[in-house]
Amino acid sequence: MRTSLSTTLLVALLSTLGAACAAPTDSKSGKASDGTTEEGNLSSEEGDGEGSGSDGSSSASSTPTAPAEAAPPATTTPATTTPETTCTAPRDGGTMAGDQAGTPLTLTGTCADWIRVRVTEASSSFSGEEMKITATLTSPAGEDFDLLGYVNVASDVVECATPKARSESTAADALTLTWGEDGTFSNGDEDGRTVMLQVKRKSGTGCSASPWSLRIEHP
Repeated sequence: MRTSLSTTLLVALLSTLGAACAAPTDSKSGKASDGTTEEGNLSSEEGDGEGSGSDGSSSASSTPTAPAEAAPPATTTPATTTPETTCTAPRDGGTMAGDQAGTPLTLTGTCADWIRVRVTEASSSFSGEEMKITATLTSPAGEDFDLLGYVNVASDVVECATPKARSESTAADALTLTWGEDGTFSNGDEDGRTVMLQVKRKSGTGCSASPWSLRIEHP
C-alpha cells in the first residue's frame, strides 16, 4: 500500500514538473498562446514601422539630388595691337609746327591705319615760311605697307578722297607735303591744316606680327 502511494505521488510530481517546463520550451520556440510566432509579430511590427504613405510610397525613401552642371568655359576673344581705323574715325598722331623745326612725331602699328596730324603755322615773319612736313614709313621685315598723304591746300578742312602725295616703294616709304606761303612774302592767311596720313598694305588684309614705324617732321 505504501509502495502504491509513493508511486502515485511520484507520478503526480512528474506531471506537475512537466507542465511547468512546457512554457519555457514554447517561449524558446517562439510559440505564443494564440499559435503565432514572436518572429511573425516582430516582422509585422517592422513592416508597420516602414509603412507606406497614402500614395503607396515608402516614407523612409528620399528623392536623389541631381549633380549641378559645370559652367561652360569662358570664351576669350583676342584683340589686335592696333585696330584698323578710317579717315572719319582716325588715330590721333599729335600736333606739330609746319614752318619751323621741332620734335618729330613717331608712331608704330601693326595694321592698316589712318592718322590725323594737326600742323600749325608758328612763324610770323614778313617773308613767310612755307608749310612743309615729311613722313617716313618703315615696314617690318617680310611685310610691305605703303604711305599716302592728304591735305586740303585751299581751306582748313579734312581731305579723305584725293591724296596729295604717295609712296608705294618696296623699301622705306617717304613723302613730302607742302602748302601755304612760298618763302618770299607772307600771304596774311592762317595756313594751319589737318593732315591725314594713310598706312595701308600693298596687298591683302590683316595685321603684321611685327610693327611698322612712322616718323613725321618738318625738314
